[in-house]
Amino acid sequence: MSTSTADNSQLAAVLRIRMALPSLTDKERAIANHMLDLGAAINGVPIRRIADTMGASDAMIVKLAQKLGFSGYRELKQTLVNYGRSSVAGLHREINPADDAKLSVSKVFNTAIQSLQETFSVLDYEQLEAAAKAIANASQRAFYGTGGSGIVAEDASHKFLRIGLVAVPYIDAHLMAMSSGLLKKGDVALGVSYSGETRIVVDALSRARDSGATVIALTNFANSAITRTSDIVLHTTARGSALNNESVAARIAQLCLIDALFVRVVQGDYARSMSSLSRTMSSIDLFRLNQPSPR
Repeated sequence: MSTSTADNSQLAAVLRIRMALPSLTDKERAIANHMLDLGAAINGVPIRRIADTMGASDAMIVKLAQKLGFSGYRELKQTLVNYGRSSVAGLHREINPADDAKLSVSKVFNTAIQSLQETFSVLDYEQLEAAAKAIANASQRAFYGTGGSGIVAEDASHKFLRIGLVAVPYIDAHLMAMSSGLLKKGDVALGVSYSGETRIVVDALSRARDSGATVIALTNFANSAITRTSDIVLHTTARGSALNNESVAARIAQLCLIDALFVRVVQGDYARSMSSLSRTMSSIDLFRLNQPSPR
């Protein structure tokens, strides 16, 4: 995952566009997606052609570029050109019905690799450290998620239990509501939502925050409902296709980010964590086929 500082800067700028998509108007989102789809092919495309294609004005394109953090269309275009020529951008390719097994599998794996590389490039280490400290010092830990995000919440709970930090995963709306209402200052609520707009997860986090708990979000999009509800935000980013959608690639990045968070918690109290890990691993050794059965 080693890339130059300049490459990381270009990559982060393009990811900023993708992560901002939900906060744009429908028209702005359509224009932004059109430019993202053009990629390096946008080189040499004048602003007037973009405006005519999308039924917009030149001024609207410029304002959109500025809204996304660029000085104007020219800077946005150059960023897309540079990113489109990078090795990272070339990893994602659409899956077609005629693809053979080898090509299909390579596309699936490369999309996941791209998700990991891009998530790595936008990772906010201060937020990661804040999340690790909050989880390590919490009195109670509640992890929320539904669907694929619920799987990530359950995986996170399993990891932290191995080092003696009990975190209860909730994937049912009623249980989320009840548990979040009982949290208090000194507790932690972690919510996982690819879109950042999953109502039951956002509601649970909002209730937890009102109760005084520290709220951590793991999501794919900036300026989403879950980010506005949270004290600490960890971002993933992913692309996909109709067959291998974004949430699948994002889940791989989310699981890896949970691993990184787990490692930072372990490193914060290494001796205690390793002692607990040794005890929990010994506890499940009896379930292995090459071990004597428990009496």
